[in-house]
Amino acid sequence: MILKRLSKKWRTTLGVLVVLVVSVSAVKVVTMFEVTKNLEIFTSVYKEVHLNYVEEVNAGELMKTGIDAMLASLDPYTNYYTESQAEDALIQRKGDFGTPGIDIELLQGNVVVTSVKSGSSAEVQGLRLGDILLEINGRDFSTKPVSEIYQTFDGATGSFLKIKVKRGEELLDFNLERQKLDFKNVPYFGMINTDIGYIKLDQFMDNSAQEVKDAFIDLRSKNNLKGIVLDLRNNGGGLLIDAVRILNLFVNKHELLVVTRGRTEAAYTEYRTFDNPIDTLIPLVVLINENSASASEIVSGTIQDLDRGVVIGKNSFGKGLVQNVLSLPYRNQMKVTIAKYYIPSGRCIQLIDYSKNKTSDSAAKKTVFFTKNKRKVYEGNGIKPDLEVERRVDNEFLKALKNSNYIFQFATQYHKQNPDSVSMENFKLKSNVFEEFKKFCELNNLTYTTQTELQIEKLKKSSENESYNKDINDLISSLTSNLNKSKEKDWERYKADILPILEVEIAKRYYGESSLYPIVFRHDKEIHTSLEILSSPAKYSKFLLP
Repeated sequence: MILKRLSKKWRTTLGVLVVLVVSVSAVKVVTMFEVTKNLEIFTSVYKEVHLNYVEEVNAGELMKTGIDAMLASLDPYTNYYTESQAEDALIQRKGDFGTPGIDIELLQGNVVVTSVKSGSSAEVQGLRLGDILLEINGRDFSTKPVSEIYQTFDGATGSFLKIKVKRGEELLDFNLERQKLDFKNVPYFGMINTDIGYIKLDQFMDNSAQEVKDAFIDLRSKNNLKGIVLDLRNNGGGLLIDAVRILNLFVNKHELLVVTRGRTEAAYTEYRTFDNPIDTLIPLVVLINENSASASEIVSGTIQDLDRGVVIGKNSFGKGLVQNVLSLPYRNQMKVTIAKYYIPSGRCIQLIDYSKNKTSDSAAKKTVFFTKNKRKVYEGNGIKPDLEVERRVDNEFLKALKNSNYIFQFATQYHKQNPDSVSMENFKLKSNVFEEFKKFCELNNLTYTTQTELQIEKLKKSSENESYNKDINDLISSLTSNLNKSKEKDWERYKADILPILEVEIAKRYYGESSLYPIVFRHDKEIHTSLEILSSPAKYSKFLLP
């Protein structure tokens, strides 16, 4: 009797399993039918356009356009690479590419050299800040977008790049060798004051964790270290494994740090600390901003979720997607998003919901997650700092100054006229520098249009169209006159904003970019805030409590 009951139970279970298998199989069949049907439609469209379109089409370009448009509807990180593009990407991933060692910007309609890397071919051959780029390999690039020019810079190590520049009235030719420069992941570390250390991390690439470790050990061994600032501002990310290794420096062994999850089992991976940390007690501040992305968000978000430190700055970028490179026929490739990152509290750092093409804000913010100490954090907004440091938005006057070439030109001219330098600790702008810079800009006819002026112009046109101009002309003239008088005070009004920019740009001529950090610290609001918090155990602890 018992056997019969068991047999009946097993038959029922087996029946349910068969129904489930058949159902799953049916779903797969329907899905594959849709794929096959749409592939057949796509093939027919492609073939008919190729055969019947009024003008001859390039088959490869047409296909790439179609693929690019299709993938663009998913997210910005899922991309198709032709054979040549795949080879270039492979060179970069292997690190077998070189650079001429210069940075450029578009300033007042000219493509200007704004940085020359130490040890580069450009430095050896005497390329200078302020040189105007005209030609690359015999082609006129003076009017090309900066992004397009940068694409010509990188190439195989040992290859050459011929460029023509204008320096004053002189035309100069350079044959720059692309070299594999030793770019440091940690360009600078040092003490901000006698107690608080600072480590700047620019990217998460091979050896970045070791560089952070070496920097921390050096600071701790030589100083009475009472706190550390890890600066991830403008760090766009890099290798996930190095983010894990850096977290492992400050977090206990076997701690869950990040999980990747997607549609497939293969996309699920847990990443935990795998080694003993070097310090789990030292107070830690992590700096982020709107350009901190991916691995930077994993590190800052995990530090926040585990209440291991205080995150300061601006809301991060919100890039929580994982990509994998897949091989395609004829040596083409596709980089495809396969998963999302989830940090210890369980939240995802992704900001944009690309399936709905919108910021995942209102619904996601209602989902509360909790840090280790039960502090509330929210999903779908990147990493929100524990303390957000507000910065004043530039007005049109400051925008005009920063977007012009005048700060750059004046700093170059100042250095030429004052070649002798002092120690960086004693470097300070002379009292007359601000007035000299003001005169320099006035001689070069610095102009800018305020938002108020634009509104007055709109009012003037509207009054003319509606025949009110005769009645309010005096009012408009009075507004314009008062505004012009107010604009004359902009130099004094924004002197406190201009002087730090001038000081850093001029100091760059004497000491180089990599040594400027102590001077930059003088004017950095996030650094000042970090010092205030790290110097007070009570304030620091308060941020980590619910």
